[in-house]
Amino acid sequence: MERRRETRFTVNQQAQLTLLNALKETLLAHLVEASGKGMRFRTRCAIPAGTAVKVELGDALLLAEVIFSRPVPEAGEESFVIGVKIDQVLAPLSELMSLHRSLLVEQNTLGPEVPVQETMPAAVNTRLRSR
Repeated sequence: MERRRETRFTVNQQAQLTLLNALKETLLAHLVEASGKGMRFRTRCAIPAGTAVKVELGDALLLAEVIFSRPVPEAGEESFVIGVKIDQVLAPLSELMSLHRSLLVEQNTLGPEVPVQETMPAAVNTRLRSR
């Protein structure tokens, strides 16, 4: 009998996980399952339970906490299944940037001109420069 409250969906998508600790290490992960409250990834290294992570997935940015990390036997390479609980979701980023620009244009018509790059949060600003 299934006791989960959220429906789980099988997914096949690449993601980038950034550990929000002193090292700020970034690693590639493969999203294999998702629900409204959590996600399951495959990675090449373990991530300790309780670690906060930033998940970059397509045009979405999520903040989550690692709930479990288990080794999975793979043919010839080390692999881990990582389960995370979703805390915050910011998606889609392209729509957020469009709204931000619109608000800046409106603000600039009322006050001194402010360059767009100077008013954006560092994470969004960095993402724009990388495009």
